[in-house]
Amino acid sequence: MDILSSTKSRFLSTLGLTASTALISLMAVPAANAATLTPVSDFSETDSWEKIFEVEGRAGAKGPADYEYAIGPEGANIQNTGTIELDWINGTDVAWDLTWDGTTAAFSIGNKTISYSSGGGAFDGLYFLAQAKGAGSKISAGTEMFLAIQEINGIAKSGLDASGVAPASGGDLERFIFTSDMDITTLSGIARLSWDPNGVDPVAKGARGRATFKIKGYNTGDTKDVPEPGMLLGLLAFGGIGYLQKKRSAL
Repeated sequence: MDILSSTKSRFLSTLGLTASTALISLMAVPAANAATLTPVSDFSETDSWEKIFEVEGRAGAKGPADYEYAIGPEGANIQNTGTIELDWINGTDVAWDLTWDGTTAAFSIGNKTISYSSGGGAFDGLYFLAQAKGAGSKISAGTEMFLAIQEINGIAKSGLDASGVAPASGGDLERFIFTSDMDITTLSGIARLSWDPNGVDPVAKGARGRATFKIKGYNTGDTKDVPEPGMLLGLLAFGGIGYLQKKRSAL
């Protein structure tokens, strides 16, 4: 083999290895859907945002007397577009999932799904809360509504939870607002209603909205443009091939 051929062979081998290594490295990078959340302290900021859906979970009532989950423009109010009847079991986690495809929000528990379609837009503002009203004939002090968001866009998250514990009087509310640096397409987590077994059973007594959680999705109006991982891989692969072809032609 002459010197030129040998040099060309070594160059192409090295370049091919470099391109392969780059591709492997890119595939090892966390998915481009790992959202970063920024807390918002001024709750009035949502006044300028567009609400695109609201999910509400509530104590409801036993059996078909009332529903426990709803979705719509204002959660469980009369404008809701879907409800789920599923009695709470004291202290038992209920796993849920939510998807947003740009126009429709779908909330699922097991094989039950409810949905709401709005004007569409980016889901980059997240508001969630849990609350419980004061003790009375339908709810005991210490009754807790708990909500946790455990994944966003398929990526595990921690510390995103809210709890409302019924006081002797008045009410208890915990709420949070975040903006996301990219569009949110999926959420998943758990909800739980717990009460003193020696106290008032809020399900049997029909506590309905006296213990609730809410998840609200907003379009903040900010523009986000994040390439999909597959697109990045395709661009790199295409660029690598072009680079190899140009170098081959030059030798």
